[in-house]
Amino acid sequence: MAGSRKAYEITAEWDGEAGVWWCSNDELPLATEAPTFEQLFARVLAVAPEIAAENGLAAPGEEIEPHVIAERVQAVPVVAAAWITTC
Repeated sequence: MAGSRKAYEITAEWDGEAGVWWCSNDELPLATEAPTFEQLFARVLAVAPEIAAENGLAAPGEEIEPHVIAERVQAVPVVAAAWITTC
């Protein structure tokens, strides 16, 4: 179908121990990482078309649509509320 784009949902997650964003997708066999989400997104846009072509998922000249969805979870300590009184 001319003009149609195949969309790929790619979940990006923060790895606090390694200090990087990483993502992978099984349908579009992609796995990469970068220090910032913006760099990760740029990396996905750079490598996804080549990966799609190499795996027969898209032909040269067609377009794919990577949807990179970020998820960052972090634990934070709960502390007692400090009440401030004013005179």
